[in-house]
Amino acid sequence: MPSTVIIPASDVATRVMRTILVLAGVALALLLMRPSAAHADVTDLTPPPDGCLAYDVDAVPFAETSDPQTLDLQLDGPVIQVIIEWAGIWQPAPLDPTIGVEVVGPGGTLSGAYAGTESTDATALPAVPEPIVYGYVADITELFGAGAEGTYTVNITPPIDGIDADEARWGGATVTAVYDSSPCDDVATVIWKTGADFYFGGNSTSSPTTELIVYDWGYPLTEDYVASFSTSHAGADNAATDCRVSSIWVATGDGTAPGSSEDLVDDDGVPNPAYGGVEGIVSPFTPPSQPCPPATVTAPVVSFTPGSMGPEQTLVYFDVLIPAGSTWAAFQLESPADNGGHPGLPESGAWSGAGLLILPAFVPPAPEIALEKTVLDGAGAACPGVEGTDELVSGEPTTPVTYCFRVTNTGDVALFPVTLDDPDLGITDADMTLVSGDDTVPLQPGEELVYSYDSTITADLLNTATVTGQPEGGGEPVTDTNDASVQMYVITGTVTPFCEADAPYLGYDIQTNAPGTTATITFTGDGGSESVTVPVGTGRVLWPGAEVGPDGVGIDWPGWDQNADGDWFENAANPYAWARPDVQITVTVNPTTEPVTVAYPPGTPTCVTAPPPNEPPPSGRPPSSPPPLAETGAGDPAGPAGLAAAMTLFGAALVVFSRRLARH
Repeated sequence: MPSTVIIPASDVATRVMRTILVLAGVALALLLMRPSAAHADVTDLTPPPDGCLAYDVDAVPFAETSDPQTLDLQLDGPVIQVIIEWAGIWQPAPLDPTIGVEVVGPGGTLSGAYAGTESTDATALPAVPEPIVYGYVADITELFGAGAEGTYTVNITPPIDGIDADEARWGGATVTAVYDSSPCDDVATVIWKTGADFYFGGNSTSSPTTELIVYDWGYPLTEDYVASFSTSHAGADNAATDCRVSSIWVATGDGTAPGSSEDLVDDDGVPNPAYGGVEGIVSPFTPPSQPCPPATVTAPVVSFTPGSMGPEQTLVYFDVLIPAGSTWAAFQLESPADNGGHPGLPESGAWSGAGLLILPAFVPPAPEIALEKTVLDGAGAACPGVEGTDELVSGEPTTPVTYCFRVTNTGDVALFPVTLDDPDLGITDADMTLVSGDDTVPLQPGEELVYSYDSTITADLLNTATVTGQPEGGGEPVTDTNDASVQMYVITGTVTPFCEADAPYLGYDIQTNAPGTTATITFTGDGGSESVTVPVGTGRVLWPGAEVGPDGVGIDWPGWDQNADGDWFENAANPYAWARPDVQITVTVNPTTEPVTVAYPPGTPTCVTAPPPNEPPPSGRPPSSPPPLAETGAGDPAGPAGLAAAMTLFGAALVVFSRRLARH
């Protein structure tokens, strides 16, 4: 038998998964008398918990036999619950309605005997005592052991009381199994519908019907669903030559469901306009050996599959479209008095329950809100940005940026009012520009509001905004937070003038978060300037106007010239006279530092930063030949330790500089 799970109606063409209505019933062909109006329900059948649910169902006949009957169930997931139902007509009450059930499955063989929970319905037939329809239902989940998925064979031994008596006959049994169909998109809920109800067509002008079989789940479906309805039925005799006619009527709706005593079609075959019932299927129970027209189908029934189980027993399937918004579905079985235009006896019978409805579980409407905050480069940028991408902007101080705020109602409840707060920026939605949406009306599920706010980079800032929405109709407000950041570019470090091998140098240690791998150091003095590009990090550069020979010893100095005799003299007209005595240093890596003043490196007893005296010294090492650095105990003057040592040894000035630039 087919297994079924729930799907939206739009998916029907591609998958055979859907919500399920299963009505398993049995009936007996009895003649000439009208039915009673009584209908009994079995109310103590506990449904399984909500989950990913599907089912399989099958039926067997019991008419004129005491031999075990066999059916198979294919369960494509762990077993959740299995219900068996059996029914018949008895006069007087059955002495022992107990049936035997044996289940052979993946875990082995288990068996048990069940009397079941009873429901009854009087037939009003002219006999003493009056024949009564008996229906029994029992939970046989225990016989499925651990409930592993797979194929289960169910062997059912009918009750034996009165098998050969005209006044006592069993119709058949139906087994319905619910299993876990995980994974699924929609959590489902089960509603069982059990009971017994006799109906009979007769040869009068009336059209007797069953009472209404109502499934009332009480909450509106969010989408159209296709529900599969299955019912077993007795009374369609394979050996009869007369056409046995019946109909199944269908209705769905919202609001208050009809009561079981109300009708989709009255005893004269007239539809009740109050419930919009339609004759969904005509001749659903006709066995193939009888000369009757084939079954005909009308919307909302969308498909139909008949199946004869044997003498007096039929199992049929049909799919019904239940529209979105529906809160109930109802079915009614009718035996037309006119016999479908054919001579002979119209249909009669009894249905008994063990039927179930599987629908999307009720999920209370939940308020929810989401905030995406992004930041874009430039003023007046087009919001919204892309969450996860536009999260950071970097730049120099006063760089313009645009903050974007996208608010989405991700829940099931309208929200009003909706407010935004960004304490790090010191603003609320009243300070922002509404880009799209309408914040003067409730924000409906799925709708969004987009705001923008222009700002500038003034410091490193990770700023967090909070959105709050108040559910319409009351309840706790819902909130969400999101952040974006700006980062201001920063240059920090030191510049150190020092002397080495009679040459003036500027040592530097430049650290920055600005992009790029090089920095520009600019020397500016009174009357001139010069720039040099260096790698970001630690190093040294010659002072402007200074030169060294192949051996690394100074051979020229800023502001000094030689005459024709080779004598050195200070020359105010020298192109690099501006580089002495003090200069201003600026460092640029995207941003530019504020200038810092650095003195020209002074000479020391072991290192000079000016030409040697014109008169050579009488003896000793010349000033132009300072001792090697190794003799000073200092390391590489380009490194931080070397720079510090050079400052100590040579009296150089260590100048610290910093400049912050910003980025978001």
